[in-house]
Amino acid sequence: MTVDHDKLAELKKSRYKVIAFILFLVPYMGITAYIIGSFVSLMVICALEFVKIRESIKLEISVLNWFAKPILASAMAGTAGRFAMDRFFPEPGAVGLVFGVGVLMGMFFAVVFLTGCLSFGDLKRMVKVRG
Repeated sequence: MTVDHDKLAELKKSRYKVIAFILFLVPYMGITAYIIGSFVSLMVICALEFVKIRESIKLEISVLNWFAKPILASAMAGTAGRFAMDRFFPEPGAVGLVFGVGVLMGMFFAVVFLTGCLSFGDLKRMVKVRG
């Protein structure tokens, strides 16, 4: 395996940008800047690894089924969970949190199944691999 020194240098530069982002914005925005910086860093690293895996094994991936539909399902589930918590349990508490998370999980799996991102055959294969 050969090392592309230009890509390595570019990766180091991007890492320094993320560190600088965190270093300079944390004093002004607090923990929010740290979380945003960490999330952006994670997304950059995941994207670089994804590109490398795709180059290595010639993997064909449907962006619609692997990214767009699950993001849509997450947004819908988050909205439904938040609405359910606010509507049925306006006071903060453990019962409202558990109810909201339950609604969130149910909505996510319903949308993932309805959009065709995940099928019962996929679940059977996952269980078979584990068992």
